Amino acid sequence: MILPRAAGTGGAGLMSSKWVRTFLSVTLAALLSMAAGCGQAGSGSSSAGSAAQGSSDSWSKAAGAADEAIKKAAPDALLVISGNSGGVALANVPEAWSYTYYSPSTKHLWRVVVEHGSAQAPEDTGEAKATVTEGASAGSIKVGAEEAIEKARAFGEKSGAVPPNVMVGGAFATVAGNPLGTPGVWTVTFLEGTSLEGSRAFEVDMMSGATSEVTK
Repeated sequence: MILPRAAGTGGAGLMSSKWVRTFLSVTLAALLSMAAGCGQAGSGSSSAGSAAQGSSDSWSKAAGAADEAIKKAAPDALLVISGNSGGVALANVPEAWSYTYYSPSTKHLWRVVVEHGSAQAPEDTGEAKATVTEGASAGSIKVGAEEAIEKARAFGEKSGAVPPNVMVGGAFATVAGNPLGTPGVWTVTFLEGTSLEGSRAFEVDMMSGATSEVTK
């Protein structure tokens, strides 16, 4: 997949960096299933360490199941990107979450889907081709994806109607040459149907919960 380049990174047809992140949120399903996009491991911490115990956030609970599943296939895996699985969720809270990991020892990407709390078998999506650094664990953040959706919707409704459908995604590592978005920030996009027309997008900090609307 060829991704638009963020402003300031060079290349033709530049788009604003904020709108690029909105676009990336809408195309998250494709990003999560691609077999290239990460490569030699740089610095980074293991994905081990699931979300906070007792959390009511469905993404955080699913992250624990995903971490347990990936340990069996790739114990050294780093979480790279995560979000809802299956494209646009036709509900306020997605039923399935996707977690993409990178294994430094095998240089492969792995994908784990957790649906209704049950983790599917990790899928090896192939050898990767870029540098991954600053990997973080799902358990190291304070605001999960479900909570990010709630915060974004509440913030948006203060200034007008928010479309019903949603996509959410966030980067947990820096991937050289492949702008997956700012690590540590959820991008939440609300849509009518599956089109960007009329959509509203928000950024939610994974640690503080600070929320802002993305402008085109």
